[in-house]
Amino acid sequence: MSSSMQEMGIPGIPFFYPGSTAISGLFLAEPPGVNVSNRKKGAAAAVQAAAIMPREPRHNKGYTVLVDESLCRSCGRCIRVCPYQAVTLHRNAMDGWAAWVDETLCKGCGNCISVCPTNAVDSPYRNQEFLEQTLEKILLT
Repeated sequence: MSSSMQEMGIPGIPFFYPGSTAISGLFLAEPPGVNVSNRKKGAAAAVQAAAIMPREPRHNKGYTVLVDESLCRSCGRCIRVCPYQAVTLHRNAMDGWAAWVDETLCKGCGNCISVCPTNAVDSPYRNQEFLEQTLEKILLT
């Protein structure tokens, strides 16, 4: 489908992911500047959405990252390294600021954990069993 879409698209400007947006999981069924039928545009958006949808319900919290507000000094390092923009600063109980991770955006990459100078960011659910299950899924699919 992509080759026929590229043949019918704007000459000289190849596109690989028509309808993609900067927001993970959000696709445009009517991308501007793409000269193909509405059916093909919609199909392209549907294929992209289906490709990232989970194949099964999320049964574990292994990807969840938590921030200990009492340790966080709101330096912002975690915000700068998060490729998914899942970390923001929020007011904490001590009338200061602390990092907060949005579980719906977080993919569990661990970048925030690796740069935190106070070890305020952690993923407490990543134990040996979780790692073994993850490796098994990767190796068997």
